[in-house]
Amino acid sequence: MNLKEYGAKLKTARLACGLTLEAVAQRMEGGITKQALSQYENGKIKPSPLNELQLCLIYDIRKETLYEQAVRISGVAEVKMRPGISLNHRDSGKAAAEILRTVNDREGLFGDLGIMPYTPLADMILPVVPDLPSDSSSYKDFIAGRKYFTVGTEKDAHAVRSMFGLDMKLPVQSVCDLIEQTGIVPVPLDLADFTGASGYCADIPFIGYRSAGKHTEQRWTIVYEFARLLLSVNGIQESDGDSVFRRKAVDMFCELFTREFLFPQEAVNRVMLLTTKTISRHHIADCEFAYMISTFGLPSRELLNKLYYGGIIPRALYFGSIALTKAAGGNVLTDTDYAREEEPTLYRRCLECCRAEGIMVPLPGLTE
Repeated sequence: MNLKEYGAKLKTARLACGLTLEAVAQRMEGGITKQALSQYENGKIKPSPLNELQLCLIYDIRKETLYEQAVRISGVAEVKMRPGISLNHRDSGKAAAEILRTVNDREGLFGDLGIMPYTPLADMILPVVPDLPSDSSSYKDFIAGRKYFTVGTEKDAHAVRSMFGLDMKLPVQSVCDLIEQTGIVPVPLDLADFTGASGYCADIPFIGYRSAGKHTEQRWTIVYEFARLLLSVNGIQESDGDSVFRRKAVDMFCELFTREFLFPQEAVNRVMLLTTKTISRHHIADCEFAYMISTFGLPSRELLNKLYYGGIIPRALYFGSIALTKAAGGNVLTDTDYAREEEPTLYRRCLECCRAEGIMVPLPGLTE
């Protein structure tokens, strides 16, 4: 949506309340003048997120209504997926139809959201976007400079996390909720040999992910495709004509961005005390469990055995945790005592993680 349309919606909302620009300016905190409000409505400038929220409260409207498309999108031809998506013709048509249906589902998208922090994707500008190579020589230099590249990606992920008000040290628990706050439409798709996709349906960004995949795989896919959308907003375009080296560079950026967004470096450093496993899309659940242990304390040997033999935690983390338990003086509390009296959060998260991965392991001392 361009600023002219956005400003027209602000003006319509103000007139519907019978308010003048001067009256609105008097209600606004922060010294906003009626001249500034006029510029908002004329599409000259866009209000800050705080001023936008104040206007929504004054006009008694949801933020989402300022960005919602008024006209239904009529054809699947409006669905433009990013290049490189591996789909056969039949599945491509199914995916496009489901994306179109979801984007047009106004009640599902906006009916229960209310007023919430809402940041359009176009406002999320990455502070560091490295030059992406286009030939083999520059790609080798790019790989050689990976240390710099990682630092830049970490800054990018932390900058975006801060826009959501996320703690820089904690893993992200609810990815879909965050993505919806940007105006991106998440679309679950159950297709064969499909992991994820992203693109635009008319002007509305979407992310498609495999609904039958594991919870951790879905989270990784959503943030990975989110990074691709951010790159496109920042002028890094992919097309079928791009070189293979450029595509590899985009993949590397998105992989690193996803790891840093889901599990930032501060948390990684703490996890590395418990396991030597490289953190990747397949190990997010393991790392979250290790982070919980390093944050909330060690569980008993009894629970560790159940989690390890139930396939919940990896071998390295299991033996590392036992070693730390011994160093801390052994099994001080029983599972039941620890779960009920000391830190039930750890056990509840363990249970949630198990069930999300389809593993039903009863944990002692924990009630629903």
